Amino acid sequence: MTTDTGNKLKPIFQLIDDIKIPLGFDGDKLRSALKYQASSGDIFIDTFPKCGTNWTKRIAELLIGGNDVASQKDGYGLATTFFEMVGKETIAALPEPRIVTTHLEYQLVPKHPSAKYIYVVRNPKDCCVSFFHHTKKTKAYNFEQGTFEDYLQLFIKGETSFGDYFAHLVSWYPHINEPNVLFLTYEGMKKDPAAAVLRIAKFLDVRDAELLDSNSNRFKEIVRDSSIDAMKEHYNASYQKALGGNGVDQWIERKDYPLSRAPPPPDVMVR
Repeated sequence: MTTDTGNKLKPIFQLIDDIKIPLGFDGDKLRSALKYQASSGDIFIDTFPKCGTNWTKRIAELLIGGNDVASQKDGYGLATTFFEMVGKETIAALPEPRIVTTHLEYQLVPKHPSAKYIYVVRNPKDCCVSFFHHTKKTKAYNFEQGTFEDYLQLFIKGETSFGDYFAHLVSWYPHINEPNVLFLTYEGMKKDPAAAVLRIAKFLDVRDAELLDSNSNRFKEIVRDSSIDAMKEHYNASYQKALGGNGVDQWIERKDYPLSRAPPPPDVMVR
């Protein structure tokens, strides 16, 4: 719960079976989801919050659903679900391929040797800033008056929804070279969106030759329709903080906060 100890606010979240989740989530749905039996037609997209979940999901939707997805204003073409929110019955009822998004650590995500797993990591500084703004804007957290200085300390300690950023990354990192896991960085996707789309297409075994040709019009349309500008329209969300560049590096360095307390794997936290 939110507390005011020494004038420092904490966002509200609930603890269900040692998993920190937002208040709007149903504990029974979470427990149900954890019992889901993954299948060969599942595509799991896993990130810590504010690390490119919807962006990656949108790319996968467009690659699999094509124009039928691109034409829909709400951005949800294929059945796409937030795993820990809807429970196993909802997911199991979806037609394949199922695109399932989650913020859970590796050990909690259902496994199948033929399922696909995309994991996206983001520089923790930018993740922290974006998650802070999201938390302030989301009334359920009751953190409208919270400060970034307070939130940063909570982020470092893992006292936010979905817990510890660093533990989340460490849970996935030993598995990034497994054949059914694709490891991406948010910064790499931002720097070269076309290359990211192509990597995802190949990983998902897309067979359409045009979607594997970065010079084709259809490929370029997918890059365009999954851009940040397109996401603003399709998801009606605020992405002005999503690309970083908010002075957080200078702020954190000036305050000397230990956001690098966990040794980063190679190339993971490099801008």
